[in-house]
Amino acid sequence: MKYRLRFKSRGARTRITKGKSSESNPSVTRHREAARATHIVQKIQTDKSYDAKFSDEDAVLEQIPLHKMQIGDAEEIKTVRSNFSELTSAKSQLSQFTSCTNPTFDPVHRIWRSGSVLQNEVLAVLAATAELIKDTNGTESDTEYFAALLTIIEAIPAADESKLAAAAYLLGLVAKKVDKSVSQKCFSRAHEILENKLDKTQLDVALAKLIATLGMILHQQAASIWQSSNTRLLLVKIEMFAIHNKSLVRSVARRTLRTILSDPVMITSSGCHRGAGVVGELLMKQMEQSAASVDIDVLFRLLCLAENIMHKMPHLIFKKFAETTFALLFISDSDLRCTIFQCFRKILQLQPADTTLPASTNILLIDLLRDFASNAMDPSITCPWMEALCESHLCLATKDHAKSMATLRASLKPIFQTFDLGKDFVALITYKVISRIMEHCVQSNEELASYSIDLCDEALNPRSVAVWRYVLRTETKIFEVCKGAITQESFARALKTLAGLRNDVNRSIIPDIDLVVGAAVRHIGAENVLRVLPLELDPQNVPVVTQFERSWLMPVLRVNIFNQPIAFALQYFLPLAHRLRREVPSDVMRQKTFITISDQLWDLLPNLLSSATDFEQNFPHLAQILGKVLLEQRDLRLIVLSSLRSALRYALQPDAAEAKKDVMRFFAYSFLRKLCTLYTVSNITMESMEGITGNSLKTLRCSVLETVRMYVELTPNNVIDNFINLAVEKAQSKDMDLDQKVRVLDIMAALVKKASVSGLSSMFSSIQPWFICSEIALQKKAFRILEEIIKRMNDEAVKDFFASSADEINNVLDQGLDSIAKSARAALVAVYYVKLSSLTSFKNVESFGKKFLRRIIICLDKSHNIRTRSNALKCFVKLCQQLILFGSDESKSPSSVLHPILNIIFGMLNPEGLYPNEDSVEIVRSSTIALNIIAQKFTRILDASLLSRLVAHACSWISDGRPLVRVLIIRLLRMLAKKLPDYTMRQYQELLLSAVFDGQSTTNLTQKIRKANRLLLEVLIDRYGIEVLMIRTNKLDWIKQLKAVAKIRLIIPYCRRRRERRNRTGAHNVGIDGCQDQDIVSVVSSARTAGADTVLNMLCDADSENEVEIDRESIGGRTRGSSMWLKNDDDDENMMDLLDRNKILKKIATSRSGFLKDKTLREMNDSGNDKSNNSFKVAKDGRIIIENLDIDQDKRKRKQRTKLLDMPEKMRRDSGSKSDSDSDCDSNSRTINDKSRWKPGGKGIHRNVCKSFTGTTSSNEFLKRRAAGDKRKKNEKYEPYVYIPINKRRRGKDEMKMLLKGTKKGVAVASKVKKMVC
Repeated sequence: MKYRLRFKSRGARTRITKGKSSESNPSVTRHREAARATHIVQKIQTDKSYDAKFSDEDAVLEQIPLHKMQIGDAEEIKTVRSNFSELTSAKSQLSQFTSCTNPTFDPVHRIWRSGSVLQNEVLAVLAATAELIKDTNGTESDTEYFAALLTIIEAIPAADESKLAAAAYLLGLVAKKVDKSVSQKCFSRAHEILENKLDKTQLDVALAKLIATLGMILHQQAASIWQSSNTRLLLVKIEMFAIHNKSLVRSVARRTLRTILSDPVMITSSGCHRGAGVVGELLMKQMEQSAASVDIDVLFRLLCLAENIMHKMPHLIFKKFAETTFALLFISDSDLRCTIFQCFRKILQLQPADTTLPASTNILLIDLLRDFASNAMDPSITCPWMEALCESHLCLATKDHAKSMATLRASLKPIFQTFDLGKDFVALITYKVISRIMEHCVQSNEELASYSIDLCDEALNPRSVAVWRYVLRTETKIFEVCKGAITQESFARALKTLAGLRNDVNRSIIPDIDLVVGAAVRHIGAENVLRVLPLELDPQNVPVVTQFERSWLMPVLRVNIFNQPIAFALQYFLPLAHRLRREVPSDVMRQKTFITISDQLWDLLPNLLSSATDFEQNFPHLAQILGKVLLEQRDLRLIVLSSLRSALRYALQPDAAEAKKDVMRFFAYSFLRKLCTLYTVSNITMESMEGITGNSLKTLRCSVLETVRMYVELTPNNVIDNFINLAVEKAQSKDMDLDQKVRVLDIMAALVKKASVSGLSSMFSSIQPWFICSEIALQKKAFRILEEIIKRMNDEAVKDFFASSADEINNVLDQGLDSIAKSARAALVAVYYVKLSSLTSFKNVESFGKKFLRRIIICLDKSHNIRTRSNALKCFVKLCQQLILFGSDESKSPSSVLHPILNIIFGMLNPEGLYPNEDSVEIVRSSTIALNIIAQKFTRILDASLLSRLVAHACSWISDGRPLVRVLIIRLLRMLAKKLPDYTMRQYQELLLSAVFDGQSTTNLTQKIRKANRLLLEVLIDRYGIEVLMIRTNKLDWIKQLKAVAKIRLIIPYCRRRRERRNRTGAHNVGIDGCQDQDIVSVVSSARTAGADTVLNMLCDADSENEVEIDRESIGGRTRGSSMWLKNDDDDENMMDLLDRNKILKKIATSRSGFLKDKTLREMNDSGNDKSNNSFKVAKDGRIIIENLDIDQDKRKRKQRTKLLDMPEKMRRDSGSKSDSDSDCDSNSRTINDKSRWKPGGKGIHRNVCKSFTGTTSSNEFLKRRAAGDKRKKNEKYEPYVYIPINKRRRGKDEMKMLLKGTKKGVAVASKVKKMVC
């Protein structure tokens, strides 16, 4: 149904026959006839007298109505298709025209989206064929259509190629469905007819259809038929069409040959098809002839054919093909070489069998491909060459893995050397090729894994700076696949190189380096990584800790530490963190550094516990430490709680061993006792003894409560009962503060999940007086506990509790809503929802709705909190769904069961139906929200009376003066306009438009009302059109809004298409444009570095206003994202050995050096204003000194303003500098130069004939004038009218404003002078 086109009939009407207005059955039962014909075909046996029926061919040909095989000329296609769009029903006029009921031809009975002219001919031929079958009293079976279409193809003259193509297409459709016995019986006749037509036809479409149909019939034949030489020669004839001039014919011929030769049923013991040898010999003969004549086009076509069938050829033909193909590589044509390598890649991807490509030949093929490697190779050829070499190794690995490993080492180096080309698209292919080799070949081979890492390390050289990110991705992939197979020497060498490159001058690749190190931590182990790159933290050596050069490892470890033993943390991280806290210096700044590093070490614990490898053995040792730290170290409590939750999640996994759960159960009492104590302690105690207040205390308690809720799942029942009894005892204590009592109730609500019957009974009896309590906090917690209790309604373990306490629970639910605080109604509505979900009959649901619907609707009002409104929404929708579901069992329509719901809502909107204590505005708002929900969820199932009632209510209430109510009414209209069908919208068009444009008052127009009206107009424009709405109103406000909406709707699709096109272009250039790819990598990898780089960066100011980003400069319109810079940071002038890779890596950078940055900063700032130091000044006691930078900024602005005002004087002085000179010699020389520059006489303007004149002031004169200085006489006035050339770099808003003010002031003075003169 992919190309199905629906016929819409809006304007047309169906003419109903007299007396048939109430008839529901269709007059034409097309689908029933098709099903009946299919059923008959399954019972029909092959007619034994088939040959006798068609022996008299002349009589059959006379019956074929060839003169009726036409619909119209090609010019009438558009007219025919325009008529199709005016159909009045789902019946297709195409099927009526053909009168064909066979479902095989359903694709013909829909309009082809391709717009092919062939469809007219196909319909005509199908109609003639169906008429021929019906005239002979046929049943329109597939067999009859197959025989009739074969006869029609034979009868069609060779000149009428379009009808021949149509008949061949139809024969191909029915050949797929016809029984194989029929196809095999009439093969000789079909072969003769189709082959004869192939020789006489020139139209490409006809040739393609004939070849496809012939191939389909050949594919259905028995294996014995291929013993005939005539049948094999038929494949040769099809092969000749594979080099046809038309691409359509070539593609069909290639597809046909591939289908036949790849049929596994026809494969012989030799592993090949019987016709493969003939096809292969002809292919080799044509390749030799084309190679001799250097016919590149034919070679391209033959290689395209070979890549589809060569994997099924005999061994000798494949070997000869390889020799001939490699000989073609010496032709200096880059496209031909690319095609050859692509051909080999596709052949090897199809995994040739051992009979076609034995392991020995595969090794020779690898050697030939490897020998073709060259550094001077065209980059466009390098990519397909690498892919072909990769596929040859993968093919050999499936045949003989040991031999593949032996030959792979020599191939890895030339592949890795392609990084040296520095091309992004080549590096991307190299990365993909190496990834496939690692996944399918190297895997856990120690030698090749280590060698690959060494080659990857060598690829980080100056030649490949532009593609270092791809080299680092490749190294990441090797770590992921090979894991522990890499030797320690290679691993250490690679990590040290990465650590050396990770500095400020290589900021562009820092995220990629972090990804590589993170992959090493995740897959090889944090212990192995830290053995190579130790943190080098010595608490005794304070400067080492404060500098901490490898602080970048901390966030990398925190994100990637998985599948590590707890023993590593017990032996390394935690003792180091403890020593850092113990050796904290007295200096405040250094003390903060020590504590931050210690916290980062502790922060490694949560991720480690989420996948610990020795959980059962070492968690008991860790649990003692966690319990002690939880009580003593208040700044580490959140980390300890997070670690506990990670351990609980790890033990609660579905496939977790029971031993892990037993370990957590063993420590349940100890941890719960500490957690409950920590949660219920009073605020005064926390503030006075531990100094925790405000949000810190709230965050801590939320974390503790979440940990308790998780730990309850693994707590034994006896421990739960003990804590419940203790909580009940404390909750009933009168000496406890209200705040503490509320937190005890929180613990009680968390314990409900695993409570027994006795525990639930004691808890419910203790909270029962609080349901009607005036204390809001206690009432809220009581309903919260009731919510948790009701959730266990279907638990068999506590079934006795609900049986004994049903009346008490119902009494709680029946109490009035006025007696329940608004903050407690969220839990109450949640109880309603659970109760509603347990009902199983329509009667019970209906009574529940009558009892609680009004309360649920009231909770929808905005005066309640978000949780209350969300629960009320779910409960209201659930009630409607339950009514519809159970009402269908009692044969009630959805509209009828929702009728009482709407009656209750409209009754609430009636002021007379309000209760004494209810707020009218609140009731109206909540009721209108309920109507909005019904309009959004259930509009399509409402009947006409309910719809008219909804529309009338919305149109009458839209004039309400209360903005909150009016917004909801406008939204109700929008939902109705969006959901109602077209005929209903036409019916209520005048009512809706009059209400929208004329019914709304112009007072109290808030911003929300304007936005709601704009959204409503968008929907109305979709349903009615902009023209109808523009005609309907003459108010300027509405017309402006309509025009604005229409304009936006025209602009948004264009912007969306533009954005999609930009995204597609960016995705296409990911591997080509280095800048875009770099940005993408940075964004992705930043998430893996945990948002922190070093401790020093966390402590210093990261938003310095003088920080200049000059790494990605734009030079000549091109972003320099992958440039290589040379560091000049030392003063010695020793020669640099460019062949020493280790030395050169220390001298190059991917970002500009700090010297150039300082130089740029000096150029931007004043010479006397030193802003190179971006760090804060710190006092001795650790306080940050905040300088008043506004003073320096004011000085700089004042100086710039003075320079700007001195410009007119400077220009005047420069213009009169000739007469102010004191030197006679200078004056004489200047006069001589002035005379020599001008040529007297001539026409027009006198020209300067000096050779050095360039049309402007010479550079020497400019320098002299600049060196003269800026001086101004004391009594000289400013001239605001003088043109001042403003430097683009120092142009600012203040200077421009001052100039404009001066100009305006001057103009005003000039106008006054003119008036005085007059």
